[in-house]
Amino acid sequence: MIKLHRLNGEEVIINADLIESVSPIPDTKIVLITGNQLIVRESTEEVIQLTIKYRQQTGYNPAIKFVGQKDDEEKKSEIG
Repeated sequence: MIKLHRLNGEEVIINADLIESVSPIPDTKIVLITGNQLIVRESTEEVIQLTIKYRQQTGYNPAIKFVGQKDDEEKKSEIG
């Protein structure tokens, strides 16, 4: 979860894993995979840095395959 602020200063905490896109239009607009959108005070770069920090703290890295986890090709070869 990352802590951001709406334009009126209200604090909002969102699940960083649900962020689909972030754009500066001129305020920062965040679109979630749920379709929800919000405008925040933080810059796009701040949102990116907060997301990176969150993922580092949780150990989440989609680029890393878990040891022992089989990819789709390995699974197919076992079946057929």
